[in-house]
Amino acid sequence: MRTEAELGDAFIRHMRNIGAILDGHFLYASGKHGVKYLNKDMLSLPPVELRDFLEELCEKIDPSVDVVVAPVIGAVIPATHLSYLLSKRWHRNIPLCYAEKIPGELGFLLKRGFDKAVLGARALLVEDILTTGGSVNRVIPAIEENGGKVIQI
Repeated sequence: MRTEAELGDAFIRHMRNIGAILDGHFLYASGKHGVKYLNKDMLSLPPVELRDFLEELCEKIDPSVDVVVAPVIGAVIPATHLSYLLSKRWHRNIPLCYAEKIPGELGFLLKRGFDKAVLGARALLVEDILTTGGSVNRVIPAIEENGGKVIQI
């Protein structure tokens, strides 16, 4: 089993190999500036490598997780794969729920039955990119307001 640092290094190598890490000057959605940009939308290219990476990541996930939750849109792809892989690994259904942005507001909400799926559940919150933690910090209340508890991000 790889350490978290080794897993992070493997992820960076994977993203470099598929041309998803760009050098230059970038203004991020958070308003911060940087010299690297990760084109996260290329994460699922190729899907077999994404699955391989996520299978290794599964080793780091708390087995008491009941549900996977992700903010739309970008995190839904890796979260879908994780939900499937965890369900296979643990021989039980680990549903995927996605949190939608509240129109005209900063918050997220769970609807379409996802609110009921998190009730009493221990949640793995999946995000594709963490710059400031803004989306994660806005999804957590949506889970908690519906009776769930985030146990791992």
